[in-house]
Amino acid sequence: HVLQAVGDPPAFLAEALRLLAPGGVFYTLVEDYQGLVVDASTEAGRRLFLDVEPVIRPTGTHLHHGRQAFRELRAVGFEDVRVHPIVVDTTNTSRATFARMLRFWRDGYVDFLAEHLGETPAAMKARFDDQIAAVEDPERYAGWWLLAVSGRKPA
Repeated sequence: HVLQAVGDPPAFLAEALRLLAPGGVFYTLVEDYQGLVVDASTEAGRRLFLDVEPVIRPTGTHLHHGRQAFRELRAVGFEDVRVHPIVVDTTNTSRATFARMLRFWRDGYVDFLAEHLGETPAAMKARFDDQIAAVEDPERYAGWWLLAVSGRKPA
């Protein structure tokens, strides 16, 4: 669960393939923030990660690793590449736990994201708080579609 933080995911995957024994299986949990669906009350809250993705690309990462992991594993030589979707949402996960995750993100990323989006930290915090309120509201839905992707090193 690190591809979004690695500057060169294909090089990382090639090294993982090299280190595996023949027939060994590699698993990665990949994020794609377009799969984060929150019934927030404001457009700014609903668009938080959609707005962030294009402006953080120059930092060496992006938020769409999930959609390209299948292709990247195949490109470096993994075989039998499979995608295993995982849905974490307010119907199968504690709302308190989901909200706590967003609070950790808010507390860790408000200044960084505000700078990259040209917003004030207060405005960025309000976006996160809108999402958190939606997660905590039993009348609203929030979910995150994550992908566990696996591939086997040829024997």
